[in-house]
Amino acid sequence: MTAARQGCIIAGMGKVTVEVSSFVNFSEAAKLLGITRATLYAWVKRGKLHPAIIEGSPYLWRFEVEKLKAEREKR
Repeated sequence: MTAARQGCIIAGMGKVTVEVSSFVNFSEAAKLLGITRATLYAWVKRGKLHPAIIEGSPYLWRFEVEKLKAEREKR
């Protein structure tokens, strides 16, 4: 079975096709990071995370979330 692919808009890149598993929604990201969605949105606004729009909804790059989680766990 192949991973699902979806077209999405990425700032500065236009429309591209990516693996859906490369992204997490905001609720899942907040849960993975152990923070509230409000904090997550604040981090996006400050540029800590960079969302992509997939079919009109914002998603976060899984690798960015996992990297930030690892950085937070080192503290």
